[in-house]
Amino acid sequence: ELVLKYLKAMSDYERTGDTGSLKATVNTDQGLPFIPPSLSGDRSPEDLKARARSNTWGSQDEPVVPDGVRFLTSTIDVQKHQFVVQVHGHGPAGDRYVVDRFSIRKSERFDEDGERYFLSPHAHEEDWYVLIPQVIEKSYPLNDESGRRMRIRAVACDSGGREGVTLNAYAFWRYLRDEHPGQHHRRFQLVKGNPVLSAPAQALTYPNSERKDRRAAARGEVPVLLVNTNMLKDRLDGFLDRVDGNGHSVIFPHWLPDWFYSELTVEVKVPNKGWENPKKLRNEAWDLLVYDIALCLSPRHIGIDADDASERRVMQAAL
Repeated sequence: ELVLKYLKAMSDYERTGDTGSLKATVNTDQGLPFIPPSLSGDRSPEDLKARARSNTWGSQDEPVVPDGVRFLTSTIDVQKHQFVVQVHGHGPAGDRYVVDRFSIRKSERFDEDGERYFLSPHAHEEDWYVLIPQVIEKSYPLNDESGRRMRIRAVACDSGGREGVTLNAYAFWRYLRDEHPGQHHRRFQLVKGNPVLSAPAQALTYPNSERKDRRAAARGEVPVLLVNTNMLKDRLDGFLDRVDGNGHSVIFPHWLPDWFYSELTVEVKVPNKGWENPKKLRNEAWDLLVYDIALCLSPRHIGIDADDASERRVMQAAL
């Protein structure tokens, strides 16, 4: 009975990335201290790069939608002078394909010589508008000769960071809702990490602000997805251990540079604390995949759990 419980819990972990049932049976049934699988071995950038598909889709300059992808999502990390963007394709078994990765650095503001200024998302609300044509309205060609293109189904964007980022992020969402045609605010989701280890994986909130003027950061109307990053990093850690093609794995194209794989391996799991980046190295690829998991879990946008990635559910999400 102990063995069966352990095997079932391990199967749940391999399928979903959730260590809850595995921890319970080790602690309670076996009476042993639980060591998360993420602590039992080291994952190197070289290990991940070795799994990249050599005969894969597109190129870094001309990415395309891989065969089998049912819908696309995009995630955005807000930095001092740039937006870092990652695009993911989703297959019927829950596999994630890295379709594109790029940074947006130049604004639509010009200096006296006609040169564009670098972005300052924390200081200029209008700098967020570059996300409309370059991310929200972006589409990618299918990997065939049909000439068809697939647009991005939903976008998740970090709403924290330097002082001013949150205020401008909320103002941009209101701009999409009130002033820009196309109902883009329904596909653009702001996210924020929740430091509480016991918090739900994701929860939609409508934060309030004490300020009542136009520049108030929030007035209880802007939806913000609170994300338990520690829990979802556990899940991503499990996904990265899975073999391509067996469901819930992360599949890489051959053209990704070495630094991409390094960004996936800089964080470590610290007992009783969660995931940490001890050397403060770049980890955008890791964080952007975590945002993508949260976006897919959110019923407001995709609503597919790791236990629910059937062809039918994936097709419903794509529609």
